[in-house]
Amino acid sequence: MSASSRPHWIRDLLLLNLPHVSVAASRFWTVAAIASLVVSMAAAFLPGQLHDFAEVRGWIVAWLVEGRNPYTDPALDVDYPPSAFLILAPLGLFSPTTGAVLCMVANAIAMVLAHWLLLRWINERIGSPLSPALVRTLTALALCAGAARAATWQGQTMPLGMLLGVLALRASATRPLVAAGWLGLAAFKPHIALAFGLGILLTRGLAIPLLSLLAFVASCLLFAPTVDRTTAELIGDFFHNISRMYGEGGHTTATTAIDALELILGATGGVALHALLALVSLAGIGWAAWRGRGNQHAAVWIVTAGLMWSLVFLPNQRYSAMLAAPVWWLLLIPGAGLVRRERVRLAIAAGVTIYSVLDVQLLVRLAARGGALLSDAPAWTSLMQTIYDSMIAESGASPLRFIMAGGLCLVWKAMSRGTEEFSTVARS
Repeated sequence: MSASSRPHWIRDLLLLNLPHVSVAASRFWTVAAIASLVVSMAAAFLPGQLHDFAEVRGWIVAWLVEGRNPYTDPALDVDYPPSAFLILAPLGLFSPTTGAVLCMVANAIAMVLAHWLLLRWINERIGSPLSPALVRTLTALALCAGAARAATWQGQTMPLGMLLGVLALRASATRPLVAAGWLGLAAFKPHIALAFGLGILLTRGLAIPLLSLLAFVASCLLFAPTVDRTTAELIGDFFHNISRMYGEGGHTTATTAIDALELILGATGGVALHALLALVSLAGIGWAAWRGRGNQHAAVWIVTAGLMWSLVFLPNQRYSAMLAAPVWWLLLIPGAGLVRRERVRLAIAAGVTIYSVLDVQLLVRLAARGGALLSDAPAWTSLMQTIYDSMIAESGASPLRFIMAGGLCLVWKAMSRGTEEFSTVARS
């Protein structure tokens, strides 16, 4: 191959020559993924990090060690359902340091397995399977995302929830009872269970989600006696906490689009429009699922749309963007047909890769804080604070939120066109 006909190294590095992937690009992203995980685990032990881990461990210790009901303790803001205490109970059995180390290792393993298994599930349903090297590379790319790093150094439970959801999805075709069990366990992170459950519901029917709901209720039955509450009382305690935390302004930065809409339409109008958009989008996904029923190619779009719908319309934090990995992958795969024009597809794919891997939100956050520290001029400090509030503060105005909404629109458009585009994916 002549020098002039070789792919430009930037295209190669950004994986814009897919489905072909060079050995150099595959190795680069594999090393980058390992480095990202290692750096994230090290950063977790810096001051101010692991706050999610510390908070959840505090709930577990209050229940398991001190014998208190964490839902009625005014010092604790518990927004996890009762099943979470049974699943995460081991966190209360170790010292904070040992528990943190175990949490970091478990997070890393869960993140790798979740993305790898999800991509394999997609790979089994597209027209021509991607090569094993490309599956490894795309998995590594997802692990390099800023969302994965944020989940790690905050000590989040998102990776475990995602892994349980992926296991439910993979088992749904052949082992419905097992799938229901996995999905019931994933419900300790309700928005994750709903995201994967929506995909399973629209591809496999109502049985698995209903059985998973029974498994979730059973976990509540098991937990209630440990805090001397009936199941009804415990559920009441849980929803009282949710109402207090999310309804009184204390957790309004939960990245729902309501925040942005309220600025224009007011509180009532923002909620109403948000609900309308959510229902219309859900109806569109359901319609496309009905059109593609029984089509394994369509299942990829349906599940992807379910994940994106959850990210756009339900309360999520930045680390939940790990659920958007399928859209990222499908943008990079030429035959997926998310964007028909080649140059537009390449530009979007490259932009999302750069945005996510470089974690532009974090860079702007650091720049805003650094600028405010370096200059005590009121105008400059005000400008930096405005940048932080409007672009970073996990609100509906976040650029990530608009990227998610754009991703959902692309998926819906691809679903409405049909799924024949997958047949053009060539084997590497």
